[in-house]
Amino acid sequence: MNLKQNPNTKNEQKSGQIILGKGLDSLYLYAEGGLDFQDIFRQANLKDFDEDVKIGSITFQRTRAHMRTYPVSIRHGAFTFYLNRASMYVQVGSLGFEMRGVKGCLAWLYHTLDGIAGYRINWADHLLISRIDVFADFVFEEDFDPNLFKSKLRRRGVFVSGDEDEAKTYYFGNRSMFCIRLYTKSAEIEANGKTYLKANWKEKGRTDQTVWRLEFEFRKRKLERIMGRELHKLDDDALATLWGYGIDQLKYMDASASHRNLYRQNLHPVWQELHTSLFSSYEVKPEKIKTADVEYRYKMARRTLLSYYAAKDDPFDQIPENIRSEFGINDFDYQKARRKAVFYGMES
Repeated sequence: MNLKQNPNTKNEQKSGQIILGKGLDSLYLYAEGGLDFQDIFRQANLKDFDEDVKIGSITFQRTRAHMRTYPVSIRHGAFTFYLNRASMYVQVGSLGFEMRGVKGCLAWLYHTLDGIAGYRINWADHLLISRIDVFADFVFEEDFDPNLFKSKLRRRGVFVSGDEDEAKTYYFGNRSMFCIRLYTKSAEIEANGKTYLKANWKEKGRTDQTVWRLEFEFRKRKLERIMGRELHKLDDDALATLWGYGIDQLKYMDASASHRNLYRQNLHPVWQELHTSLFSSYEVKPEKIKTADVEYRYKMARRTLLSYYAAKDDPFDQIPENIRSEFGINDFDYQKARRKAVFYGMES
């Protein structure tokens, strides 16, 4: 990308006005309770692609599913529901958050689920977070030098889509747990039709400048260790923790240093501004990370114990009472684990 240095860039960096906004881009939720998935699957599967299907009081459009284990998908508003006969995934698109914010978008989702079910319950109790993408948009009139990135993540690379340099994306990390993407948002919106974002940028005095997006993608194993997967935990503090964790994993250094040791160089002024804005909440609340990590290890230990005793096929009352009490193992969960153990044994 051959972009010229804007003479006002340094002034912009000093004024602290390079960050245009930050938010939640995408949210993926998992549910295995609260709805009759088998009936919803059956109704949706009767329809052709792009055909409308009414489930409860809500009208959906049948769409093409792209997950093998969830072969049927339907869409309503900002939500896409991926279904099998026992569970579902819900993808909440960025447009929902752009239109209504996080709280408003989730209220919209709960209203939609009420319409499907025909009754109201606390849907947050039935939805687990599987993936969150959070972002920060900022002005930077240059390309990045890949050699000046310092990251705690081992994997990195550059992806170019199409023939234009403006479609370049820098990526770091592994998509199975956590990854970072950095790309020119001002170029992307021309391709995907989201030029309405320009109005927001214009309100902040930006018109023709290059806008970059720094995006952090968290998957369930990383979320369990940082904040937990329960949807009711998704508040402003949790989002601040995700931004803070993300920016702590990636640094961009200043090339103006006289020496070539990357680890002795200062942060680039643009990255210093991002770091100051995004890292503060993470830095002052490390106890949340510790609490979430303990909760994660507890869940993993409970899951392992259930699997262990189920594989032994012991009766429930032969599980030591102190283990049942400490890990909240009841007969219902244990019988469910035994059924899974039998199923996987037959598969092998």
